[in-house]
Amino acid sequence: MASFKILVVDDDPKSRDLVTQVLIGAGYDADGMAYSGCSMGLPSTLRPDLVILDLSKSRKDILEVVQNLRGDSNPRPPRMLFLTSHSLGGPKRLASPGGTASLEKPFQMSKLLWMIKALLAEGPSRRATAP
Repeated sequence: MASFKILVVDDDPKSRDLVTQVLIGAGYDADGMAYSGCSMGLPSTLRPDLVILDLSKSRKDILEVVQNLRGDSNPRPPRMLFLTSHSLGGPKRLASPGGTASLEKPFQMSKLLWMIKALLAEGPSRRATAP
């Protein structure tokens, strides 16, 4: 497996730590961060290939975080996987700016890992959908 860097953004430390530890166990280079840490964008040393973003915040907050994570100066913006408690009818693409795919909570870790693998294997213009 190629070494992919994944950032897990969630204000709930238990959820963030659980997902981060599962990703590390699966061989990914994963870090966790609260929303407040993303408010000013990412440090130049932290350029993830994928950002897993919990959608428990307001839409305005989410859009600001996505814009900060993607950044205007980032030549290779990260793919995004949104986790949501709202019914979207299962894993789907989101029409929001910077959206790549979404996964409805609660989810099985195996489904999360499948979505991550699919997103990281795709080119920047393609989107992932679950089986």
